[in-house]
Amino acid sequence: MHRPIRVTRLAAPLTSFLCATALAQDASDVQHCEDFQSYRHIRTADPGRPTGPLRQDNISDDEVREVQRAALAVYPDSIVTISGVTNGCDCEDGSNCTAQVWLALYRENQTRSLVLSKTNGQWKIGAVQSWWLQYNAHQTSFPRFGRDEKQIAWQEENQRLLDAFPVCATAPAHWTLVRSDGSAATCVDMSTIKVSGPIRHVTFKLMLPPPKRKRAVPWIRYEIESTAFDCKSQRMRVDEMTLYFSDGTAEPTPVNNSALWYPIRPNTEPAADLDFVCGSSEK
Repeated sequence: MHRPIRVTRLAAPLTSFLCATALAQDASDVQHCEDFQSYRHIRTADPGRPTGPLRQDNISDDEVREVQRAALAVYPDSIVTISGVTNGCDCEDGSNCTAQVWLALYRENQTRSLVLSKTNGQWKIGAVQSWWLQYNAHQTSFPRFGRDEKQIAWQEENQRLLDAFPVCATAPAHWTLVRSDGSAATCVDMSTIKVSGPIRHVTFKLMLPPPKRKRAVPWIRYEIESTAFDCKSQRMRVDEMTLYFSDGTAEPTPVNNSALWYPIRPNTEPAADLDFVCGSSEK
């Protein structure tokens, strides 16, 4: 998936918004934060070789035959190479998925990759791999750019597929509005505040206004940042950052140095955020 060029903050979150202290909450404030509740993370490539720990028991002969049947139903007449079996699955494949295996399939001088999941005791195409098979098949039918009926229908189906990507279950959030200028806003998930001595870890959500002119490429809808505050030394750091796009996809964004602390200057938005987070009684 191709992404637009974007600018991210180097140090403190929240620095691009109107300076204000935490706002008193009303129903509309809470709804504004909750409208962005859903976290979705569509990977930017087909599932690769599982990286979890290997299962203690090697794959059995019966499992090999079951895996081969499932793989050849997708890619007939291929030669199948099977990797080691890993314990566990990514949450998108569901709680009934207990193991995964990666396959390389060879046919007509072409190599294909496939991940199978053991779900409810059976080896089959898992939810994520099934989605990618459908999505890749749809991409091959791209009709070229334009706005005729065929192209509009293709875009609508593409969005339907993006909306149907398997979603991990997430714990309910407790979003509190920190600041808003009517279109852009910042919220903090109070349920994520964790205290370790003078250090407090918390999750911020930064909602961005839609672009004034519609663009063909997805635009950044909101951003999630995992941030740490050192309440004693008046400093902060950004540990993780993920951008969420208008088409439902998400993309982790590297931070400069997740171990680097930045001093917080007085009378700035980060200073107000530190006071808000460090003054919270939630743990």
